[in-house]
Amino acid sequence: LHGLHQTPKGPSVRYEPFGPWLLPWEFANAGAEYDALRARAGLADYSTCGFLECQGADRVSFLQRLLTNDLRPLTPGMSGPAALLTSNGKLIAEVLVIASEQSHWLMCDLRQADALAHELAKYHFSEQVTIFNQERRYGVIGLHGPALPERMLKLWANAPKVPRPG
Repeated sequence: LHGLHQTPKGPSVRYEPFGPWLLPWEFANAGAEYDALRARAGLADYSTCGFLECQGADRVSFLQRLLTNDLRPLTPGMSGPAALLTSNGKLIAEVLVIASEQSHWLMCDLRQADALAHELAKYHFSEQVTIFNQERRYGVIGLHGPALPERMLKLWANAPKVPRPG
């Protein structure tokens, strides 16, 4: 990752401060960036997202009752989209639910993280669930694209095997 800030230069990228960091925020040709990611491989910085960590024996059943998608099929390493709605069907937050061995993580817009944590806490009664707002505690990157396995092997000799979709 050394030299990451030196790669996109000039008028093609606009940097914005985000807390103590300076991040590439907007590219002049977002369509070309998207096409490159879909055709080859790319890195996406999710550190600007909010992350709530749900732990406890009842976390799946608790989230299952509150979010819009079925979370039961998610096994560690899998993820799926969902949303939290009001009783009238108004959107509170869209999330990506990421399952791990001990937790289910809810990735959302950073500006919605506190409201999402507050709403979830309102429905937490006797379940064995603990919700942690992990905002800015971790740097999170995503590696995407069909050429990812080959690119990983070039970067790391002992890269983990990445299953091909489909």
